[in-house]
Amino acid sequence: MKNKNGEVTIGGIVMMLMVIIACLALTSAIFSEQSVMTDKRAIVDESIDISSARMVADTTENGINTTASNFTIANFPEGWKITDCPISLVTYGNTTTEWAVGTDYAIEGSSGIVTIFNSTAVRTSESNSTLIDYSYCQDGYNKDSGSRSLAGIIGLFAVLGLVVTLAGFGLKEWLSNR
Repeated sequence: MKNKNGEVTIGGIVMMLMVIIACLALTSAIFSEQSVMTDKRAIVDESIDISSARMVADTTENGINTTASNFTIANFPEGWKITDCPISLVTYGNTTTEWAVGTDYAIEGSSGIVTIFNSTAVRTSESNSTLIDYSYCQDGYNKDSGSRSLAGIIGLFAVLGLVVTLAGFGLKEWLSNR
């Protein structure tokens, strides 16, 4: 009788390849969804046009109209995010200068409203296009640190499931060919 230790049938090889391909295809989606649950999203260089806040050039003030100086960012907090996950890590300015918070602008993290002030940096800025960087919570973000920690192991269990499935299938094939 022939010893068949270590031999795997063609069907077994095809089955293992199908499992590997399916798991690898799903791994990217699993880790992408996991990052939505565990990481705040960073927005870089969102453009805000401040032309509506500028005073008419022939006025004596020639600066920023304080009644028209409020602008709302695109991803402003709504629902539970207003109190539990306000906007953070904000930098704002024009293309050449980063403006100072409190002096040149203010941002209300719970509403996403940026208020520009009639400061020297803002008045002397020749561009109406300003850029803001910030972090916010996407829909699906877990606001509690415990739930973020648990969500962090989803990908780990997916990879472990792949390894266990392949090891189990390989062991089954090895034992059946003894």
